[in-house]
Amino acid sequence: MNEPIPIRRRSWLKLFGLFCVFSAVVLTLLGWYVSTDSFQQAVRRRVVTALEKATGGRVEIGELHSIPFRLRVDVRDLTIHGREAADQVPYLHVDRLQAEIKIISFLSTEVGLHSLLIEHPVIHIIVYPDGSTNQPSPAVSGSSGTDAAEQLFALSVSQVEVQRGELLWQEKRIPLDLDARDVTLMLRYAFLRRQYHLHLAVGNSTTRFRQYSPFSWRGDASAVLARDHADVTALNMISGKSEFHFSGRIENYRNPQVSGEYHGALALAELASLAKQREFRKGTARFDGKGFWAAEKFSADGTLLAKDIEWTNGRLRTQNGSLGASFSLTPERVRLSSIKASFFGGELQGEAEVTNWQGSTAPLPPSRSRGSGSAPRTRVQRGSVRLQLTGFPIAPAIAMLSTRKVPLDREDLYGAASGNLEMQWIGSIEYAETRVNLNIAPAKEPAPGQLAVRGQIVGVYRGSRDELQLDQFRLNTPASEITASGSLSLTSSLKVTGTSHDVKEWKPLLLAAYGAGELPFTIRGWASFNGTVNGRLSFMQVNGKLEVYDFDTTLPASDHRTAQTIHWDALTTAMQYSSKSFSARNGTLIHGHTIAHFDVSSAMVAGISQPSSSISFRLDLRNADVAEISHLAGSARPVAGTADLSFNISGTRTYPHGDGHLEIRDATIYGTPVLSASSDLRLVDHELQFSNFAASVYDSTLTGAGSLNIVSREFQLNLAGRDLDLVHFPRLQSTRFSVEGHADFTAKASGTPEQPSVETHIHLRDLAFDKERAGDFYFDAATSGGQLSIQGHSEFEKAELKIQGKVDMENDFPADLDLSFQHLDVDSLINIYLQGKITGHSTMAGSLALHGPLRNPRHLKASANLDSLDAEIAHMHLRNEGPVRFEVADQALRIESFHLTGSGPTSLPTAVLNSPSLEPSTSAWMAQSTWLCCKLLIQRFLRAAWWA
Repeated sequence: MNEPIPIRRRSWLKLFGLFCVFSAVVLTLLGWYVSTDSFQQAVRRRVVTALEKATGGRVEIGELHSIPFRLRVDVRDLTIHGREAADQVPYLHVDRLQAEIKIISFLSTEVGLHSLLIEHPVIHIIVYPDGSTNQPSPAVSGSSGTDAAEQLFALSVSQVEVQRGELLWQEKRIPLDLDARDVTLMLRYAFLRRQYHLHLAVGNSTTRFRQYSPFSWRGDASAVLARDHADVTALNMISGKSEFHFSGRIENYRNPQVSGEYHGALALAELASLAKQREFRKGTARFDGKGFWAAEKFSADGTLLAKDIEWTNGRLRTQNGSLGASFSLTPERVRLSSIKASFFGGELQGEAEVTNWQGSTAPLPPSRSRGSGSAPRTRVQRGSVRLQLTGFPIAPAIAMLSTRKVPLDREDLYGAASGNLEMQWIGSIEYAETRVNLNIAPAKEPAPGQLAVRGQIVGVYRGSRDELQLDQFRLNTPASEITASGSLSLTSSLKVTGTSHDVKEWKPLLLAAYGAGELPFTIRGWASFNGTVNGRLSFMQVNGKLEVYDFDTTLPASDHRTAQTIHWDALTTAMQYSSKSFSARNGTLIHGHTIAHFDVSSAMVAGISQPSSSISFRLDLRNADVAEISHLAGSARPVAGTADLSFNISGTRTYPHGDGHLEIRDATIYGTPVLSASSDLRLVDHELQFSNFAASVYDSTLTGAGSLNIVSREFQLNLAGRDLDLVHFPRLQSTRFSVEGHADFTAKASGTPEQPSVETHIHLRDLAFDKERAGDFYFDAATSGGQLSIQGHSEFEKAELKIQGKVDMENDFPADLDLSFQHLDVDSLINIYLQGKITGHSTMAGSLALHGPLRNPRHLKASANLDSLDAEIAHMHLRNEGPVRFEVADQALRIESFHLTGSGPTSLPTAVLNSPSLEPSTSAWMAQSTWLCCKLLIQRFLRAAWWA
């Protein structure tokens, strides 16, 4: 049986039930209340009041949403105004701030956050002339006796994220992104000493600062916070192999002053990677010292020691470098003393100092007012550097001075400099006055390919006026010497002389200046320059005399000729060069008996001649060898003679134009002497025009005109000649046969050398063969599609000769030609081989067909059909009975039909001579005579065709 519940227990159950109902009602009401606008406004007012009290500034909040049951606060458009003007960017603005709170303990003051997100915070710092800033100051009650440090609380955050953060420092934007995890802030209060013990730790943070790459770091800090000061017992930050440690004191919270000691180490490769400066590959820098910082002043003193430095920029490289120095830093001065460094195998010592390093880097303007009421001058930066070099290689300095136009680094110059270098400037280091006193000497034997350098440099460079003064400048290599003295400025000049007996020493520099490929010249002798340099280093103008002796120039190969080398005995010219123009005046080139005088000038853009640059060129050539010029042009034609040429060109490189005159003396062309030839020249639109052409050949005059397109190689030629005496042409004369008469001709040619188009008309007047007059002959030739068509006919008194056919204008000139003749007198032809045997006239009628290469007559094939043959030899009258047919091929005669009859006072009776039954001696003699006649006719025709 159940026992009855005691009355006291039932009462407690009722009270617990009522409590639960009350709690549910209260929580329901609380849940309803926290969602009302009045609660949100109350929280907003409390947050604004707390922030204004803590910062001392005026606080504005666009929106604030709190979700108590989820422990989340979301703030939009948080703005804190400082001392800046109303139209300026406020001291702090945050687009969004979101925090999620975690409950650590209901019995402690520690606050925990799961996450803290800050989107686009912008902090604006303005430094006013009196050194103060726009940072607001919280109001401090003097009667409360409670320091602000006593109101701090403990805080731990699992993750802090700052997105698109910006710091506006004097209107300069410094972007900052932060993502930190495991952030812990612990605060313990010492009751007896009335001090707080603070410990802050950041487990892992990724930060992006300005445009630099993001980097990860971790750190911790421990401090003791008293009423009026804080002792930082440890501040440690570690990132990779770099670390920073600080300990010191912070005094006067309203106007903080920080002092203490620091030390640390920097991994130069990591720092360079962060700053996107890949030059540093290796090295460690350690530093230590003491420092002080306040709102208006600061100072730092210490030492720096870097070692194992490996640095390269592609052109320069140093390994195992070291640097040691003592430094001192204040708002007014930066000083480096006891500098000792070892780089590139050399050593340097010295000191450097910059005063007003935060001041203006521009030179002071001239004072417009000297009265007492004038505005104070802005503090201007001043600096000085004093270095002593010992065995310092010159290669790094040369690489620094090297430019794209003057690539000095291409020369592997070897030498070590020892001496002093001093720099002083007011305003910017760009305006520094640099004094140099150096001696250069090779420290050891140079390696293969290195060029040993000796010399001395004593001079001053004034950056404020871009002036260079050289009291002494001398550089010597094994085969060259360069000296300079004077001042390079707008009002004075620098005298420069240079001589080299082996220009190959400077081949790398010349190759780099030339651009690509091998140099188009080779100097076997020596070269010298003696002149001046005017202007400034940023815009120099070089003037002087250049002399070069015993050198070769190379013409590059083309589609129509191989590379050609020309030897020159000497070159002298007065040259002028600047980044805007180049000129060579009164130039002389000597090549054996050939002398060329020239002037050339060209406008330039940044030291380079452009296609649109204006040019001017004058050439006066004397005693040039025509055969050599023809050979250089890629022609193997048998020409010789001496030429004089004068030409003037102007315009631009793309569109040059000009005119000139050409004269040739004592020339021979294909064995034909040309006493003189002359022509006027003109260059227009890439076309070289020849006009007023006149040549004297065998006491006759040839006239004509023509043109040649330099780019497309298309040409046009018109040539005419009258009254050429054939007696003077050796191809038409021999000891056994002669041709007399006169020739008139006109010729037109066009196209390209590969595909010419030719039209020729030749009139041979008063022809006589071996003193026997024949008459006139007309010969026409024209090309079409690479084929030459030939037609010719005679106007002889008693005979008739016709020629027609075609010749392919390629390879060995394969031809198909047909000759027909009637009553052709062949006395002179037969008499060549049968001298004294001809006792009467000999005529011939028929046709002859030629087939084969004209350039190789031995391979010609000829077939003849003689309708009539009438000859009187040794008073014996011979004539044919029926046509005579024969063929010549491969230097062999094949007779198809041969039937001759003869009569006269000889022992040979009239007979029918057939090839199968001829008597051996008689048939051989008759066949030989006939073959000789045909052979001579073919040879004479080929000679005449070749000459035409």
